[in-house]
Amino acid sequence: FNKVLDVHPDTTLLIVGECYEDRRTYDDLIKGRGIGDRTIFVSRYVANEEIEPYFKAADVVCLPYNTASQSGIVMMSYGFRRPVVTTNVGGLPEFVLEGETGVMVPPRDPDALAAGVNKVLDSLDGVDYEANIGAFTRQLGYKKLERLFERLTARDS
Repeated sequence: FNKVLDVHPDTTLLIVGECYEDRRTYDDLIKGRGIGDRTIFVSRYVANEEIEPYFKAADVVCLPYNTASQSGIVMMSYGFRRPVVTTNVGGLPEFVLEGETGVMVPPRDPDALAAGVNKVLDSLDGVDYEANIGAFTRQLGYKKLERLFERLTARDS
């Protein structure tokens, strides 16, 4: 994240989700890297009914998997029309159109991950990620996914 801040100093890191290890490990990393004032850490299980504000607050969703077969979070990101930066593992490459719906990076490569996030942030004004993601999900036949997210977001409106 420090490498993202070097290029985009007004960026905030939003970490959302339940920790499976001791949270203090992550708190220590955040403090040690001096990014505590630029980090919001929601360390708990977040139910589907609560996810909307987190995705809407995000300009990009970063998913640095070391291994995976697929990711429901990629589809959730797309449901909220948010581009992803994720690793080139498992079936994930099938769901990312490079430079159109997000960016793929190698696993276990923090420099590449930061570069991928910077690439998306740099291109927000020039790439219509929302339209690209909408077209991509329609092509995949995810009309039901669109309706599900419309229903989820309509509850709070």
